[in-house]
Amino acid sequence: MDIRFQKTFFFIFAALTTITTLLFASCSHVNAADNGTTADTSVKTNVTTVESTQADTLTLPETGTFQATARDSSIFYAYRSKVIEQRWDTLPLNSLIIHTGEFFLGTPYVSHTLEVNNTEQLIINLREMDCATFMEQSLALALTASSGDFTFERLVRTLRTLRYRNAKTDGYASRLHYLEDWIYENERNGFVSNITQELGGTATPKVINYMTTHTDIYKNLHEQRDIDTLKMVERRMSQSERYVILRNNITPQILSKIQDGDIIAFTTDVKGLDCAHVGFARRGTDGTVHFLHCSLSNHKVLLTSRSLTQYMSNKKHFTGIEVIRPKQ
Repeated sequence: MDIRFQKTFFFIFAALTTITTLLFASCSHVNAADNGTTADTSVKTNVTTVESTQADTLTLPETGTFQATARDSSIFYAYRSKVIEQRWDTLPLNSLIIHTGEFFLGTPYVSHTLEVNNTEQLIINLREMDCATFMEQSLALALTASSGDFTFERLVRTLRTLRYRNAKTDGYASRLHYLEDWIYENERNGFVSNITQELGGTATPKVINYMTTHTDIYKNLHEQRDIDTLKMVERRMSQSERYVILRNNITPQILSKIQDGDIIAFTTDVKGLDCAHVGFARRGTDGTVHFLHCSLSNHKVLLTSRSLTQYMSNKKHFTGIEVIRPKQ
């Protein structure tokens, strides 16, 4: 066992009050319902549904402060063991992302898992997720596994960089609540590339202001500085070029260019809102693109048995998709 792994293990379990049995191993930050999907039961569930425990606030060397439970660290080490055993870390990033997402099959959908504190803090919750935290944490784990520094500290740093503007947790508005803002910042960070336009997306401007016009539904959005910051973010998004592959334009030719592990964001006609749902593209053995996501209506992480376009067919508020490619 390497020294960094030993050190991480010691800090996590010394700081937490309960040592739990090792586990094998629920939508966007601004959430709209996803409805009516069917699980592909051919893929084995790896995450055991467990009762939540009180999260402890921890500080590890080089990570800053964050919250996690003993079960979260147990899931991380179970994932680490699986990656090493199956040599997933030798695979291309897009394949590693799919294996990581499928590791969490069956994990329960729980909303507002990042809203448990009155003050903003990085929260790691691998026990329960919504669609955005499933996407974000799966990507963070895959990036950590492929980094050559497969430690809990690295996961914390990676997740903070993915989730917060300039990788700094500094109030509620420092979190990348809007998916469009998340894409913008993480393109700048070098983690992803928005390939929607090159796949055939069309310019689709929209005024984004949902959060600041609905402050009553966000319990931690009450500080004027946070509201002002989000208004600035919304203005930038509203004025930026935005490309969407509209639902009637998702052709077989476009689908053929989508890869395993591409992030699929569903745009919405809800006034002031950018995206309503997010997950990963997953090709079946016949080449059909399916959707790996944390489903509100099915209450868990699953892989749709229907194709991506079939999944979208009864989502009347979904206007199209954006395709975001993680970068090695």
